[in-house]
Amino acid sequence: MCQSRPPLALYGTELRENNLSSTGSNRVQVFSFSGALRQMRIPPLIAVIVLGKLGLNAAFVPSACSNIHKASISSHMTQQLTYRSIAFETILMAEGNSQVGSMESVFKFIRSDALSLTVGSLCLLALVTNRLYTDPLFDSQSRTDILGVFSAGGLLLNGLTLQDITVREADVVQLQGPAVDDVKGFDALTPRQVTILRWAAQTYLKAFPTLPSVLIWHKGQTLLRNGIMADPARGTGDVRVLAIVQQALSSNPEADGLCQPTYIPDLQVLPGKIEFMNYLPSMCQAVVLQPFDSNQGLIILGGNKRRDLTPKDLARARVIAQKVQTCLAE
Repeated sequence: MCQSRPPLALYGTELRENNLSSTGSNRVQVFSFSGALRQMRIPPLIAVIVLGKLGLNAAFVPSACSNIHKASISSHMTQQLTYRSIAFETILMAEGNSQVGSMESVFKFIRSDALSLTVGSLCLLALVTNRLYTDPLFDSQSRTDILGVFSAGGLLLNGLTLQDITVREADVVQLQGPAVDDVKGFDALTPRQVTILRWAAQTYLKAFPTLPSVLIWHKGQTLLRNGIMADPARGTGDVRVLAIVQQALSSNPEADGLCQPTYIPDLQVLPGKIEFMNYLPSMCQAVVLQPFDSNQGLIILGGNKRRDLTPKDLARARVIAQKVQTCLAE
């Protein structure tokens, strides 16, 4: 005697598992296909028909039913269910782990980018082959081919949209230059200010491993140089206010005295990189310019990796600049 398959019930409402019990030793699991059905615009009734074609007993209960206390789905399953009605929500109840897993795999495959790309490519290939080997060509066939090309193109675009494209990260470049820890202007700075400047430099170096060069410039003087700097043969190592730096200092300061930072994510492709060669390593990959004290001061951070910083990183660097500004204002 042939044993019938366990039943499936496709509900048009969301089930709340307040009191859920099943007869026998089989444990009932609840699995939601609401998102898949909505995105693919598949009516629940069509899903029931498809499940029937796959050899699974299925039934559809519309969402208009407001409350079911005792529902006998079939002779295989009797449960107590309470749920709240939500429009367009569908819950698929299956008996056993294997059937839930198999149905989940089917819906994932239907929504996958591989299926869209494969079907789209095959459709285009079929259209081209039919076009080449059909003689004579009629106007009706041309119109049909146009519709087919649009359909295949839509599938290909959908597949490309679903693909998880990961941007290749840039490599870390080993910067060449002397390691410097220099604070100038001891006569004009108090011991506390010197301590705060050193603390800020070390905080930048530890918080941002890809920013190994730190310079602090204030009122026309380079107060601090810490990290990897330019070769002394190329210049004095002091900050020079040229076009890019001048543009960063010309931005309008905000209420706290700081300006929005200027971030150059790829310095090597910028013709103006020679402006930084006096004090930053020649292979410096990125630069952050953070003005402070109403454009009277500037913190320059040199990086060894392109496009590494995020807006969150720039916000963190701004907090340290705020501390430096407060210290130098004393």
